[in-house]
Amino acid sequence: MKAAPIKYIGTDDLSIDLFEGQYQVPNGMSYNSYVILDEKVAVMDTVDAHFTHEWLDNIATVLNGAKPDYLI
Repeated sequence: MKAAPIKYIGTDDLSIDLFEGQYQVPNGMSYNSYVILDEKVAVMDTVDAHFTHEWLDNIATVLNGAKPDYLI
């Protein structure tokens, strides 16, 4: 059985200095989001609303016109 391809579609937030308002992150942080490409297509997690446009562009690039079956 072959593993389904998993593609990173997250974004980086280099302007944030505190994670969850309490942990210092001097180099910013990443919003990890992935697409699993299998018989069904699943998008795993989203990003902060400030990065919606970039995230949707990343999804469009990976899916190349296909529609996801699930958003988890």
